[in-house]
Amino acid sequence: MYRVSQITAKNALNELAEQNLIVRFKGKGSFVSDRIALSALGYTFHPSAHFPAKKLIGLIMPTMMNRIDQELFNFIDYYTQEAGCQLIVKISRESQSRETELIRELLALGAEGLIIFPSENELYNAEIVKMAMGNTRLFLSTGT
Repeated sequence: MYRVSQITAKNALNELAEQNLIVRFKGKGSFVSDRIALSALGYTFHPSAHFPAKKLIGLIMPTMMNRIDQELFNFIDYYTQEAGCQLIVKISRESQSRETELIRELLALGAEGLIIFPSENELYNAEIVKMAMGNTRLFLSTGT
């Protein structure tokens, strides 16, 4: 319809997925990843209407700029799918305040566990400390 080659369309979708602007579900399609954007378009996303209920796992990374970040994401994505979970990925851009917003957003979406690679600061984010003291399942990377 738009006279675009399949390779160009595939490359465009890959780029959108790398930027976390879309979420891809094998055999289901590609979807805008931000629910706020969906609601701005007047669309209410009900995952349970399209997909079987899966446990939500949140992943917060400071960046997704290098090959190591991408490989790490690839393995986390693979193993969460193998465990029958749905992974929601967010990028904090090395900001503790954004990290706090993302933690709250993922918990509000119903994430049952979080994998967090914290922004590099002297102290952990206060939200992370609260979760560690509470009952949220939490995996925290201390870096290398």
